[in-house]
Amino acid sequence: MSELNLTHSNGNKVKLTTPDTLAANKTFKLPGADGSTGQFLKTDGSGALSFATPSAGNQNSLQVLEQFYLLCDGRSVSTSNGTVTTTNVTTDPNLTDSFSEASGSSLTYTPPTGTTEIIYEYKFLIAENNSNDRYLVGYYVDIDGSEILESRSSRMGSAEYQDTIDVKYSFRVNTGGSNDATTGDRASLSSMTIKTMIRRWASSYAAKLHMLRYYSGTSAISVVRRPYVGITAIGSV
Repeated sequence: MSELNLTHSNGNKVKLTTPDTLAANKTFKLPGADGSTGQFLKTDGSGALSFATPSAGNQNSLQVLEQFYLLCDGRSVSTSNGTVTTTNVTTDPNLTDSFSEASGSSLTYTPPTGTTEIIYEYKFLIAENNSNDRYLVGYYVDIDGSEILESRSSRMGSAEYQDTIDVKYSFRVNTGGSNDATTGDRASLSSMTIKTMIRRWASSYAAKLHMLRYYSGTSAISVVRRPYVGITAIGSV
């Protein structure tokens, strides 16, 4: 029986023991500089160590490569491809009869290498703004100036004063070929600008963004509540 001892500077050591009989030479491949998967050391719980190879199902599995979810007050976050900065939202804009950018929703982002899917999120308050106490709005996700058809949605509040809308949309990246305006899939991993576009149905369904009207159970407070915006990049390494 042969032994391989890994000795620490203080004299303590880890011992690897080979079987009494070895039919052929064995080669243990450690991970390379390119990140390729090799063998690893495992223990049976008693302190005995051995080399093992990851199963095929555990190699290159999907995982979160990068994630952030930020208050829209001008704060920034460092990503693998530069800094992403949010818009500082300080007002509660009225919606109009035309689609316009929902303040705070826009992000310019470059996904990290290995990304295959992007999840975009934008969470905001909406409040009615007329004597009818109702609102009806339509909205969609825009990527690089294109309306993403699968992201189109609407929200109606009848005899309601306010609500929270959470826009969450997922699309694939680095698909090759061409960008897809229906699903939002991107052909490459290049920089992209993602935002939410929104409008009211008509003046009789008037609404405004980022307004918290009622809170404490006494009188209306009508204060600006900033939205949140974020990205989750999923892929493999």
